[in-house]
Amino acid sequence: NDVWNGLNGALFQTTLIAETKSGLEKAEGQFLRGFFRFLTCDLYGQVQSRPATAAANAIPTVLTRTQVIDEIITEVEAAVATLPAYNGTNRAQATKEAAWALLAKCYLNKAVYKQDPTKPACPYAHSAGDMNKVIEYCDKIKANALLQLDTYWDNFKWDNGSKSSENIFVRKNGGDARAG
Repeated sequence: NDVWNGLNGALFQTTLIAETKSGLEKAEGQFLRGFFRFLTCDLYGQVQSRPATAAANAIPTVLTRTQVIDEIITEVEAAVATLPAYNGTNRAQATKEAAWALLAKCYLNKAVYKQDPTKPACPYAHSAGDMNKVIEYCDKIKANALLQLDTYWDNFKWDNGSKSSENIFVRKNGGDARAG
């Protein structure tokens, strides 16, 4: 219940940003809405959606995983151009590399999400075009010399912001953060 409520609260907040702001704020909202939609879709197979202008008591549209994967891809691809590049100090912010990582995951899972959820068995029909997109986005991430594969456990240290050169998009840890 807490996960469902937390994700849907995040979707509401990011929808407000994605649909009412402009420039970088809008792009960050689009990326974050895509991120939370992906998590919600992956966990529950459907995503609630309603415009920021909807009344508070409006019943949301329920998007199937088949519908939402295309919306995530479209929205995040549109946001990439406005997002900043990862520079080593902005790993807790939406960046091009974070968006490319999310897009690679979307294209990698697209065939699963497009399959009939009542028959969730292999084989999945991964298209060559989708797999080429996965490679393209991973190559774009790899091209940033500030990001490198690291010692696995460094990714989980309290000070991972300075210890890991692998993490792209993380919750920033610090003395005032409560990571319960």
